[in-house]
Amino acid sequence: MMLRNTRAALRRYVLRRSPVDPFPIPEIPDGCLPVHTVVLDEPSPWACHRLERLKRLAGIQFIEYAWEAPRALCGVPVRVVYPTAFDVADGDACPECRGVAEVRSIDPGEYQRQLRDLQQERYREWRRLERRRVDEARQRALEDLDDFYPRRDRGLGNMPPGVDLHDPSTWTSQRPHHHDSAPQARDESA
Repeated sequence: MMLRNTRAALRRYVLRRSPVDPFPIPEIPDGCLPVHTVVLDEPSPWACHRLERLKRLAGIQFIEYAWEAPRALCGVPVRVVYPTAFDVADGDACPECRGVAEVRSIDPGEYQRQLRDLQQERYREWRRLERRRVDEARQRALEDLDDFYPRRDRGLGNMPPGVDLHDPSTWTSQRPHHHDSAPQARDESA
């Protein structure tokens, strides 16, 4: 069953270079599944401009920038939009998109609730992954600091005996001895 006011879409495409033409050509890679659905009559004010553009244009649309990518019914951003409608009976269809699309055709109120729940779940998942990424970066920075200070202390092997870098009371400011001149006794003139 083909859904009206929808478009079939994929998450990504690849850029290939032709041996004749130096410019990159967008192509759809083999096995780039599942097929998602983009609803063209969503009431979202944020998606309105993008969806109007998709309605007007014919042919396969390759979305270059991630911020321009429309969202599928399951919530993922899609970068390739086909001019054909989404087919629920297609074996390669995204199961989440298929389920939400079937509910949309039966009960619009339940569809809105499920769509909101799906978006909230995606947002929670994104926040969880972002928190984990920040925690891992913080842990790596602390490990790098732990590695840095012992290396720095070992690198100062020409310190006089008895000087402890962690104890400021052992720090002294002595003048360096010059090896090319003879040592002079205290209070003697040359």
